[in-house]
Amino acid sequence: MRICNVGSKITNYLSEACFEGPDSQCPASIRPISSRSGAIVALSSYDSCTLLIYAGAVTPECFGSIVPRQLPGTPSTEKFHPMAKTLVDCGNCGPDFNAIRQMVTSHFDAAVLQTHGAEDTIELLKKREVDLVTVNRKLDRDYTDGLDVIKQIKSDPDLAKVPVMLVTNYDEHQEAAMNEGAERGFGKLEIGSDKTIEQLKPYLVD
Repeated sequence: MRICNVGSKITNYLSEACFEGPDSQCPASIRPISSRSGAIVALSSYDSCTLLIYAGAVTPECFGSIVPRQLPGTPSTEKFHPMAKTLVDCGNCGPDFNAIRQMVTSHFDAAVLQTHGAEDTIELLKKREVDLVTVNRKLDRDYTDGLDVIKQIKSDPDLAKVPVMLVTNYDEHQEAAMNEGAERGFGKLEIGSDKTIEQLKPYLVD
């Protein structure tokens, strides 16, 4: 069994969970309860919430939609609602990613997923609908230029329309990103500010 890339507001700080191996080796808190169309459905308890986890192409829309009826012996699925929006944050260190996630989840009905470079960001964008991508000016893992990630996204015909923002305090780098098709982003000193919340609203509010 493999369960990956789980993001949901009801789990708050659980951005992903990966477990491999036969069912008997799964942690006690995660157990498969059904399998249909090749997607394993599992139940997990986290912070006193019961979470439906779907293996395969996991999207917020899965919650409450893949299983249209209550499965025998399981809690009602009425508590699960599709997440309205998704933000992907690329290249930030743990503390900065958590700061961005806290800002977004406390002001919007949105999931925040973490990527680390162009390859995994583009792979994720091709698998699911994403409403906004934020890219650190210098990627945390190898300190390469986040502008290259933006260029690769914007040069892909299938992804060019996905809104992207550069995370930097420097105006000249914001201008460079906008010249490549990005939206004006925000700096780390502005995370959580009223100005940044207003900047995000067009992308994270219906």
